[in-house]
Amino acid sequence: MDSKGTKKQKVMKALRGAKAKPWRRHPFRVGDAWFIRTVTFHLVGRICELTDMGLVLEEASHVGWPSARFKEVVMDGKINDTEPVPDGTFVAFGAITDAEPWAHGLSRIQLT
Repeated sequence: MDSKGTKKQKVMKALRGAKAKPWRRHPFRVGDAWFIRTVTFHLVGRICELTDMGLVLEEASHVGWPSARFKEVVMDGKINDTEPVPDGTFVAFGAITDAEPWAHGLSRIQLT
């Protein structure tokens, strides 16, 4: 790593500097936990930062699919397959297909 940091650190610094525009409306708030489906994968985690381009997660895990029926996942928290991801994982707003508030515990334990 050079004195200016890793590539990811540089990208995250730029994203953190982005200011939210008043026209951007979304339900996401720092501190809330969400189940997020993107165009290619699913995540569950707590939002630790919001930028103009997306959200940053902590206590997050990739959710293998199918874990259970979708209703059982979002309503009951039934997840059978998770893989923890690093704190600071960034999810672009443009990649999110849908999201559900997560009222269940967050686990950093890998389940398979």
